[in-house]
Amino acid sequence: MKRTGISSLLVAILLAAWTPIAAAHGPAQEILPSVDYEYGGALHFQAGINSPLQVLRAALFLRRGTGETSVFITNSPAESQTAFEITIEVAELQLLPFSRLVYWWQFDLADGSNIQSIPSTLLYEDNRYAWQVHAREGVRVHWTGADLDRGQAILDLTSRSLAELQPMGLTPPESLEVYVYPSPGELQASLRLGGIPSAAAHTLPELGVVLVSAASSNDGLQDLERQIPHEITHLLLYQRMGASYYNLPAWLNEGFATLQESSPAAALRLALEEALASDATLPLSSLCASFPVENESRILAYAQSASFVQYLLDVYGSGGVVRLLDAYQEGASCEGAIQRVYQRPLSQLEAEWLQTLSGRGGQNSLLSIERLAWIALPALLLISASILLLVLRIRRAQAKG
Repeated sequence: MKRTGISSLLVAILLAAWTPIAAAHGPAQEILPSVDYEYGGALHFQAGINSPLQVLRAALFLRRGTGETSVFITNSPAESQTAFEITIEVAELQLLPFSRLVYWWQFDLADGSNIQSIPSTLLYEDNRYAWQVHAREGVRVHWTGADLDRGQAILDLTSRSLAELQPMGLTPPESLEVYVYPSPGELQASLRLGGIPSAAAHTLPELGVVLVSAASSNDGLQDLERQIPHEITHLLLYQRMGASYYNLPAWLNEGFATLQESSPAAALRLALEEALASDATLPLSSLCASFPVENESRILAYAQSASFVQYLLDVYGSGGVVRLLDAYQEGASCEGAIQRVYQRPLSQLEAEWLQTLSGRGGQNSLLSIERLAWIALPALLLISASILLLVLRIRRAQAKG
């Protein structure tokens, strides 16, 4: 069916001219709408109308979120036509993956009246997969496969990640959707179909959607323990900051998110240690807008950002980071917010952080977790042995008594 896209001005005129209900008099009429789609391809909207009157014009209205309404009109339908279809390419609508689309039909009839269907909502989900679902308190996790325990583990991890961020004033959203793809390659293919650059994980903060990937194994669960807290942090920062979220420096946004990961990747620690040893760290001012594209530099950018944010938390407390978020929410520049909150330029704060790391051999609380565990282990074993020896001595004394 041929259809024509209409400008937003004409949409407003049509909406004003066409009432949302059928004419008060005349025969009973009914619209039966439906829709199907190929993910990354096209959406096919159908409607059948049960009316003895000729349809002079059929129009499909689409609204994405709170955005503008678009209208597509079929021209010159046949005299006895009662079934209509309009096909629209996803790329034409610039429809984000996992977004919601409200749609309804409206028909101009031969007697001058019109009739409109009840608005329906389409969830543009990746329908190439049979998603399993677990839900609790506004959180829904989606995964593939028949392992229900896996779904419960993902839901528990998501809930725990939300709770751990609340002390920073980052409250859980009213609704959160987490999709776990079976592999990074499949997630990346999905993102490409949605016109989004490939990534191992991705957040759609405006939609309240987190996309991650992991194999159905113990290693896969460890990947999720890094990805889910990281991506949820981005989402909650967006919820707190609103549109000002995009004013956050990359080093703060990614650094704070990396700190929430349950087990930091060893590659980050090694990258920072090597950069410190060779005096090859990246200037923090170069990490305000974005991170490098090249892989090794990108890993170093994540490592430095996490270490620097941890330094701010250790030295100046969480209150300082909260005030930093406030400054960026009010529109301060990358370096201007630092000056306002910490009363020194970014370059000086950076030098102090690097000096602290040099004194610790390149370690801080984020990057020394593994070594701290190995240091503490002998002491714990010694204490356990001492307690066991004491118990044995007490029992021997009791036996002699």
